[in-house]
Amino acid sequence: MGDELSDNTFDAEGTATIHVTGTAVADDAWQVMGSATRYHLDSHVSVPPGVTLAIGPGVEIETGSSFGDGYDFNIQGTVEMAESTLSGATEVFVKSGGVLNLTDSALDGHWIEYQPGSAGDVIGNDFDTATLHLFSPVTVADNA
Repeated sequence: MGDELSDNTFDAEGTATIHVTGTAVADDAWQVMGSATRYHLDSHVSVPPGVTLAIGPGVEIETGSSFGDGYDFNIQGTVEMAESTLSGATEVFVKSGGVLNLTDSALDGHWIEYQPGSAGDVIGNDFDTATLHLFSPVTVADNA
């Protein structure tokens, strides 16, 4: 997705939103592009094995606003998320073989679940409304 949007200019007043759906087919980066800082999941979104998604500083990932209205963010590949925000009803599932490294982010979604066989680091994050479910060894440090 990043390559498809990289030559565009987002300069709307306030926050522009990029709508995301489906399965990533290649390595990608979600990053701030002008006033486009929010990536809204319009359906379940998956990062399959062998694919890496980098979520850059200042990016907000959002779904619906209440339980049952949100969509799952399924990770079987690798997601590197630094200095970003999960909001709304975002539910993250790190599945067997998946890796999610969360660093210095605000976690306001419903939950982040590391399922058996998954891996990652959860370091320096602010857990507001999100809960962390660990069913696999994960490095957890310096979270609020």
